[in-house]
Amino acid sequence: MSKTRSKKVQAHLIEIQKHLTALNDLLKETPESNNFEEIPGVLGTFDGEFMITPAGEKFEVSKNYAAKSHIMYGDELKMIQENGKPFFKNISKKKIRRIKGVLAKKEGQWNILADCGSYLISDTAAEFNGAQPHLEAEAFIPDDNPNVPFAALCLVHTPKPEVAPEPTKKIEEPKPSKPSKPAEIKKKKPDKPALPVVKPEIKKHAPTADLPVAPESTHTIQLGDDDLR
Repeated sequence: MSKTRSKKVQAHLIEIQKHLTALNDLLKETPESNNFEEIPGVLGTFDGEFMITPAGEKFEVSKNYAAKSHIMYGDELKMIQENGKPFFKNISKKKIRRIKGVLAKKEGQWNILADCGSYLISDTAAEFNGAQPHLEAEAFIPDDNPNVPFAALCLVHTPKPEVAPEPTKKIEEPKPSKPSKPAEIKKKKPDKPALPVVKPEIKKHAPTADLPVAPESTHTIQLGDDDLR
């Protein structure tokens, strides 16, 4: 799984977990008995933040319960004490008109701006639905009284995260191989002819013939004293 798809799955899991937690909190805030008419309690009308009794008493309604149950302005509530804690139940819901508009913040409070008017919405409902300024949203108002000050936010159109397309791997075509040059055959230089080894010729002298020996002269020459001078 790519990193982009993994992040997208994690975002969905976080959103599911958030809704499951909200539903669990709602179950904790609601009494187990379903027959609320038989349970003693205090009746009143929701004004967007409080339950107002006919005697003018005000009881703060759990913001989580109001946001998750989409309680509208004018709905009838019943406050029941259970284990010393107050619980509220919407016992008479008015006919709903669903409106569409754009979210905005005015003086630190969330509003939804629709064609039929501008309505305050709960900060808890805004946070729970991931509200952001200028996002499109939907809310509930009583069908018989569009001039109420509060609307029950039910949906925020959050932009889908842009998923960058995974880069496609470019398959490079194999480049045509260059024809290999034939190996150059180096011409072998012819070996130089070896010079003949000239051995010095030793001349042999011809044997000398015995020369004839001259005969000794037997003639004696006598020299006189005058010849020696």
